[in-house]
Amino acid sequence: MVTLKDIALKAGVSKSTVSRIFNNKGNVNPILKRKVKKVAKELGYYPNILAASLKRKRTYTIGVIISNILNPFFTSVVRGIEDIAIKNNFNIILCNADEDPKKEGIYIDVLRSKKVDGMIIATTGENKDHFSALEREGIPVVLVDRKVEGSNFDTIITNNKKGAFDAISHFIETGYRRIGFITGPLNITTSFERLEGYKLALRKYEIPFDESIVKIGEFKEDSGYKNMKELLKIKNPPNAIFAGNYLIALGVYEAIKECGLKIPEDIAVITFDDFPWFKHLSPPLTAVSQPTYKLGAYSMRRLIKLIEGKKPYSEKRKRVILKNSLIIRESCGCKGNKS
Repeated sequence: MVTLKDIALKAGVSKSTVSRIFNNKGNVNPILKRKVKKVAKELGYYPNILAASLKRKRTYTIGVIISNILNPFFTSVVRGIEDIAIKNNFNIILCNADEDPKKEGIYIDVLRSKKVDGMIIATTGENKDHFSALEREGIPVVLVDRKVEGSNFDTIITNNKKGAFDAISHFIETGYRRIGFITGPLNITTSFERLEGYKLALRKYEIPFDESIVKIGEFKEDSGYKNMKELLKIKNPPNAIFAGNYLIALGVYEAIKECGLKIPEDIAVITFDDFPWFKHLSPPLTAVSQPTYKLGAYSMRRLIKLIEGKKPYSEKRKRVILKNSLIIRESCGCKGNKS
């Protein structure tokens, strides 16, 4: 087994110098640092990360739990988290809860057992006992995209209510009045807040809220398809649809076209979430764009501050709300009669 002493002898430096280099302590000449690391690689030396972690009482590992790894929204969020983590010498363990509270709870326990330095979680909203345990144990946690009501965690989100309000207001100002809404479970704060924004816009323009054209399902494509099909069967179906996320919107598109209807001529569509390829859909999809990469990057920066003790854990937590923007494309039907 190669030791620090072996590296020191071959590199012609002291053992303490080698130790400082691999523990990132003190000022070491960059040229000497590269030489020592090159020698270590030639000898096949790998630092004992576990031993170093126990000594420093830090693993330099972050647990990241997202709700759906197949959703590109979270792919961009995780990229932001990872980029900042790597720059600060942290590694991440990525867990996919798949919108399943049971899986989320299991992953929280697994990450606790692995002694991660902190966690970033896009929660399902159903594990308050687990979150209470994290608070009691003083484990740094940052919630991303979704909140846990009553918790004392830092939360980095976008303005879901304002984003939905802007989308519905655009529909109304374009001429639509019968606007349906298909969203995910209301126990997830993003879904609840988007519904609140939807209602707020209707109230502003004095349009009665009609529960019959609001569908609560899952943030998944098949849920959007199923609920759109149901809305098309009612006596007075909506002539515009607001989709709670892009997966729902894809299901909405499929259901509308399968019924021989056209977007936006027969039914206009706006979704929450935006991706560059939306402009290639037929028709291009109008969307509320969220700063996904920024969500992840900001969350990781915030977590590092908590881990490094720059903000006492006992203080009131910080809630950051990032701005969204409405990207207008053809699906919202800006032209023609919408009454």
